[in-house]
Amino acid sequence: PYSTLKSELQAERTLPDRIRQSIDNDAANVQSLTTSLDINTVIRAAQAIQNARRIVVVGVDAALSLSSYLAYVLRHLGFAAESPIPSEGYL
Repeated sequence: PYSTLKSELQAERTLPDRIRQSIDNDAANVQSLTTSLDINTVIRAAQAIQNARRIVVVGVDAALSLSSYLAYVLRHLGFAAESPIPSEGYL
């Protein structure tokens, strides 16, 4: 969140220290994902996508580009997918 970012920016660190911290944070997030991810949930989500007639991927703010990319990849794989572009913050 914003307070974490603000405190990190105020810390006196060198650029290499900031890069290392960023990579360490990413590695910790991936590790957390691998330990908390329920494989059966992933399988059910994949089956739901496979069985869907139409897929609408919704993302706002920072997730907008990710939702657009997911819809693009799904279309490339042959699924009927779209990601609506919100106007003025509303879908």
